[in-house]
Amino acid sequence: MAETVDSGRRSATAWLLAIVAAGAGGWTGFPFQGQAAEGAADYYRGRTVRLVVGSGAGGGYDSYARLLAPFLSKALAGDVLVENRPGAGGLLALNQIYDADPDGLLMMIVSGSGAALAQLLGQEGASFDLQRMTWIAGLGADTPIVMLSPRSSFRTLAELVAADHPVKWAASGRSTGQGLWISFFTHALAIPSNLITGYKGSNEASLAAMRGEVDGIIVTASSAHNYAQEGQLLPIAAIGHERSTLFPDLPTVFEQATLTADAGWWMEYCVRTAEVSRTVIGPPGLPADRARFLQDAFQKVLSDPVVLAAAAAADRLLVYQTPDFVRERSLDLLTGVDAPHREMLRTLLVSE
Repeated sequence: MAETVDSGRRSATAWLLAIVAAGAGGWTGFPFQGQAAEGAADYYRGRTVRLVVGSGAGGGYDSYARLLAPFLSKALAGDVLVENRPGAGGLLALNQIYDADPDGLLMMIVSGSGAALAQLLGQEGASFDLQRMTWIAGLGADTPIVMLSPRSSFRTLAELVAADHPVKWAASGRSTGQGLWISFFTHALAIPSNLITGYKGSNEASLAAMRGEVDGIIVTASSAHNYAQEGQLLPIAAIGHERSTLFPDLPTVFEQATLTADAGWWMEYCVRTAEVSRTVIGPPGLPADRARFLQDAFQKVLSDPVVLAAAAAADRLLVYQTPDFVRERSLDLLTGVDAPHREMLRTLLVSE
């Protein structure tokens, strides 16, 4: 999937100004058709919807939520408030969404792949069923980028593969996007590793790498671009079949390494998890008219040139994915795994 992020670096202040300016520039939301839609529109008018992020402020999910909130507020003719609920790598918040009143006033940006794997493996703290959740939209796939700390003794993928002592990595949890990608990448290439978890979000994990507390991280290309532009972290490989448009000169893992059949399976699975790394879901049992209204709002917001311009100014990839697409791809990660690979997944993500 093509990435459309502006390659020029923008500061946090710049993108916030872009959002404010866009919101003040006459963006009025979108009309909704049909009697049911009119009823849902009346329901949402003037109400407050909470958009939950299962990590602390400043991370990738938080940035996306705060970027979209003003536009969604206009589309819903109400207020959309971003609410951070860190804990257990996002599982705490996801459980709360699952058990919430299905009134349509609560939704969450979550890693569809992380949630699927947590459920597949019966991870402690995962008490939800993704097949019952209400799927609202996907925000687009983003190529994972392997990045190393300037203070690390490692500088290349070849050096990681040849490491004679554990490479230290940082992530908020094993079932988060960062944790999954690190686990699959290091297992596929037999890189001796120590994954340190417990950070409140991708931002804190990245800071740990910048400070030299760990050797590296794996983050989305849009996040990696900012770190690389500022020289804070060194990109060494992209995890995808095609190079990221943000890093056209950066070879992929498939270009740099010769993979065995089993290693190829793990790298393919890693790529698949990146397809649904940012999904929006709601509680089970959400009334059909309200679910459709929210789905339509996201589709039209994520397709609007003003919104895409604000995302580009923020160096954030934003590509609309349908509810059916993110649901099917996420559930495929849950159900399309044979027994041997499921047991190894358990070893990588739960037992270690």
